[in-house]
Amino acid sequence: MKKQDKTNEDIYYDYWETPVKDSRIYLLTTLQDSRHVRFFFAVRFMKEGSEDKIEKYELTIPTGDSYKITEENQGWKTNEHFFEGKGPERVEHQKCRTYKVWNTPYAKDTYCSGLALAEHEVSPDHIFEYVIIGQDEWIEFFTRSDPKWTHLEKGTKIADLIAGYLKEWGPDEE
Repeated sequence: MKKQDKTNEDIYYDYWETPVKDSRIYLLTTLQDSRHVRFFFAVRFMKEGSEDKIEKYELTIPTGDSYKITEENQGWKTNEHFFEGKGPERVEHQKCRTYKVWNTPYAKDTYCSGLALAEHEVSPDHIFEYVIIGQDEWIEFFTRSDPKWTHLEKGTKIADLIAGYLKEWGPDEE
């Protein structure tokens, strides 16, 4: 259910249901080619009374959709509606790390600067960004299609995945 931001009545947020929403998220690397932007994460799931479980995930969005990665301290400053009672309460924030946020300056600027189709009026419900609050950075993106989360099998090496994706483009020229 959308909740109104306490500092800006035009901004609303809601939890984004993802396989990593209740965990500590570490961005490992990104890869962008002509078709996709891929974000690779190490995710620590913490459960009381048992050992933490670490898994790897890949998040894929189309190339051409807007995204930004902000260092953690700057992320807190530029997204003030996420902490200290100005949005999700501190306890709620610690439970969820993935959000949808409507009508932020970033979402509006992104939508109005090229992703919008001029032929029709769009509902404000469609002007939102996705936000992932990582341990060391904030990842924000605006995409026209559903982001795709992929759980990576245990033992998967990110370097091997990247090499495989790069190989799709053919052998390097000498």
